[in-house]
Amino acid sequence: MTPLNTRDSEIEKYQQAYLAPSYLMKGQRAIWARQDLEALTCRGSYLDVSCGRGQMLDFAQSIGFAVIAGTEVVDYLTDGARVLQAPAWALPFPDKSFEVVSFFDVWNTCCRATMCWPAANCFGWPSGTSC
Repeated sequence: MTPLNTRDSEIEKYQQAYLAPSYLMKGQRAIWARQDLEALTCRGSYLDVSCGRGQMLDFAQSIGFAVIAGTEVVDYLTDGARVLQAPAWALPFPDKSFEVVSFFDVWNTCCRATMCWPAANCFGWPSGTSC
């Protein structure tokens, strides 16, 4: 299977999975994700790549992040404003647009780590500073 076919089949898998209202981040994984985000000292900008139903976006907003955005490949989970339809390998943001970027499960869809470098380039801090 070629990487493109693998990507397409992964996207289709998520298109089907999210039809079930119960398909979301939950349990210990959700607890750890929220704890990790809350432990950060910065509260500037946050991007969640492949944000699903936007749980982490809602949480980031609740703890004071000023700018919040998400991307998702599942079209019916996007709104064109807060959540844009975009895969991790083609993010619609300039490099270093966000202080904090999360991407849970994205490696599965990307197929190879090098296909996800656009996501890694979205975050960055001015020289000498850190989150």
